[in-house]
Amino acid sequence: MKMLNNKDRLIYEQYERLRRDPATNHDHLLTAADVVLNASKYLPPLEVEEVTNALRHFMIHACDINEEDMDLEISNEPSNWKELYSASEREIWNSAKSLGVPFQAFLSLARLDTLHLEESQVLQDYAITLSALHQSFTCEEERHMNEKKESFTQIVETVTAVVICFNAITLGLEADSTKGIIWFGIESGFTAYYTCEVAVKMFSRGCTWYFCGAHWQWNLYDLVVVVIGAMNVGLEMHFWSLGASPLSPHIGVVKTVTVMTQLARLVRLLRFKIFAELKAMVQGVVTGLRVLFWAVVLLGSFIY
Repeated sequence: MKMLNNKDRLIYEQYERLRRDPATNHDHLLTAADVVLNASKYLPPLEVEEVTNALRHFMIHACDINEEDMDLEISNEPSNWKELYSASEREIWNSAKSLGVPFQAFLSLARLDTLHLEESQVLQDYAITLSALHQSFTCEEERHMNEKKESFTQIVETVTAVVICFNAITLGLEADSTKGIIWFGIESGFTAYYTCEVAVKMFSRGCTWYFCGAHWQWNLYDLVVVVIGAMNVGLEMHFWSLGASPLSPHIGVVKTVTVMTQLARLVRLLRFKIFAELKAMVQGVVTGLRVLFWAVVLLGSFIY
């Protein structure tokens, strides 16, 4: 494990995930049954016997693995197998469960160049099956990486929700304070965090996800608010550097825009599940205003 490079280390982690599948009774080695179950999640159903034979031939002829190193002892069958499978089907599944896939073979299959697979006369008959297994490993790795990225995004979103709440508290405290330079520093810190948040999301998930993903509307809204906030901080810093008074009209205008930007950030809280009731209440108020508008129109038409 220590001698693996970064790419092979990811393949080893995938091997660990697949061999810990609850369907297998072997804790030390991946089985052909695990490979079939993984492939069934991403590809059309494959013949278990075909996959077992393909893996056996691949390990013997492409990986130089002895057959005795593949064979595993079969533990007791699950109690519900007799209800789910016929005797012939149970025999096929037991054959798949008894075929171990060492990490060396899994690594070779994960690295497999499917374009040149049919050139091998020995593996030519199993080229389609081996290519399908290779594709299933790729799909599983992509799904796992997306889950990790989504989990990281959720952590960032949670931290951001807390930061927005603190930002709202400082906004109320700032209204009763006259020490503008202190609150300017605090606001600059919040703006720096929101800027880093946008940068981290773009870097970790990619610009395609950020601008074209499922939450692109919220992401675009965040970006606009952050850009306006950064421009306000830059303008206010410029006026402070010129020695402008906190009561000057220039800083007053910038302060007004800054406050509006801070209030706009509060809208982001509506996207979090913890504020689901607040979101429902806001939607109810908006819907009520729309109904009230048409009621006024109807009443006005009768009076007219």
